[in-house]
Amino acid sequence: MIDARACFAPVLAFFLGLPPGQILPAAESKAGPSDQSNYTEVERLNAGLPDTEGVDLGTPQAALETFIDACERGDYGAAAHALNLNATPIDRQALEGAALARRLKDVMDRQVWFRWDAIPDRPDGQLDEASLKRMSEGADGPRSNIKLGALFIGDRDYEIRLERLKPADGDPAWVFSGQTVKHIPALHAEFGPSRIERYIPTALKRVRVAKVWLWQWIGFAIFLVAGALLGWLTEKVLALLARIDAPWLRTIIEALQGPGSMVLGLWTFYFLARSSLGLSGPIMTVLDPLCIAVLVVSLVWFLRRLIAFLSERICSRYSGLQTDEANVLITRIEVVRHVLTFAVFLVGGIFALSRFEWFRQVGVMVLASAGVAGLILGIAAQRVLGNLFAGLLLALTQPVKSGDAVIFEGEFGWVEEITLIYLVVRTWDGRRIVAPIAYFLDNPVQNWSRKTQQLIQPLMIHADYRVDVEAVREEFRRLMEESEEWDRAVPPILQVTDCKEGSVELRALCSSANPSDNWNLRCRVREGLVAFLQRHEGGRFLPRSRVLLNDTGDGEGSGDGRPPAG
Repeated sequence: MIDARACFAPVLAFFLGLPPGQILPAAESKAGPSDQSNYTEVERLNAGLPDTEGVDLGTPQAALETFIDACERGDYGAAAHALNLNATPIDRQALEGAALARRLKDVMDRQVWFRWDAIPDRPDGQLDEASLKRMSEGADGPRSNIKLGALFIGDRDYEIRLERLKPADGDPAWVFSGQTVKHIPALHAEFGPSRIERYIPTALKRVRVAKVWLWQWIGFAIFLVAGALLGWLTEKVLALLARIDAPWLRTIIEALQGPGSMVLGLWTFYFLARSSLGLSGPIMTVLDPLCIAVLVVSLVWFLRRLIAFLSERICSRYSGLQTDEANVLITRIEVVRHVLTFAVFLVGGIFALSRFEWFRQVGVMVLASAGVAGLILGIAAQRVLGNLFAGLLLALTQPVKSGDAVIFEGEFGWVEEITLIYLVVRTWDGRRIVAPIAYFLDNPVQNWSRKTQQLIQPLMIHADYRVDVEAVREEFRRLMEESEEWDRAVPPILQVTDCKEGSVELRALCSSANPSDNWNLRCRVREGLVAFLQRHEGGRFLPRSRVLLNDTGDGEGSGDGRPPAG
């Protein structure tokens, strides 16, 4: 007879997005609810072990409890029943089984952590309904083996598994798999008790704090202090070596101060803890990437300081030249320094974070939603990326350079620092104007040092209409000849450029090798010309205002300023 539900179950499952097995009733599934036949049949199981009361191997959780409880009370013979010893000769199973159980317990105490609610307590190896709600994934149908964990020796992994075996003369039983038992000697040699553990008092081996033995916490603290002390001593030694009179060697030593001592102290602690404490696998899965991340951070720190020190030493050779070529070189060195620093931080940060599983999962999620994530990140980082590209554009085109004298938004100053995202202008009174590079490039800037620092600036003086211009011109020429700031590129020129209501405007041209000298030259000449007008013929050529007074009270004048009629 054809079952309509069985025929339409796949179609219904397709529209509901469910597996067909969830549409058919459990009683009609192929395996059936009482099907517990998923096991490996063997002729016998641990025939060389004596019968022991209290051994329960009916479920994975019961077998694990039997093994752990027997080991903790020292009955390793009973614990051997939870091992698949069929590969061991029958006459040696009792003796070797107890030794293997002891070794496996040592390895599991140090390296294998598991959750009891993740271990099935059913003969078929399935999780119950309550556990399924707590676990993210389960298994359909009876299970023949369960993985408790995996340990790595080099690049090879060794799994700790329980398997379900059925001897010909008995019921199915859950035991540690034959492969796991085979690898116990190798695992114990790698992860067993360390040398230092043999000298630890028994009382410290019986107390656990957060699943870690108390003696391991004490050793952890001791090795941490030892690493910190070694790092401090390294810092002192590097400080003494930094006094060596060798500039380049001193630069490297100064860059090592801090990063070098931190790396040496950290890896001293890591080596001692890993080789002597026998820390468990879950702890090492946190400690290993953390130490690698700190090492990468130290390397980034060292490279950043080395780049900064080297660029500083190179720039210091050219900073006092006050030439356009020197400013171009300094600007390029600074931009390269910032680009290298950015690259070091970017690569080091990604590599350090990639050691952590949570970061890799976030990376997978970002790649899975690349379109939406890219749009959000693009909008959020629009201004930062705009300034970054503007910084690269400024480095390539160089409309301004380090050391250039500029007028930006009405402020005179010198370009003090150029980074990838902002620029610093030091004003004449010591203030710093920090502007994003994109904003700086979007606004007009007067660059008084582009191509050459030679500068010509006018100086304005106002005098009376009766002034002797030739006498003032001679005085201006004399002042220029006596000034050290005049570069003699432009002859001393003084001209009348405007006529005001009460004075004439005299313009004198002052040329100097750089803007600073030009400012000082104009101040010096202005003071000299004012002093000359004050003392020349009693100051009669200084600007003055004239007022014509008309007396109209006695009839001798008119109110319109005309002379009286005669």
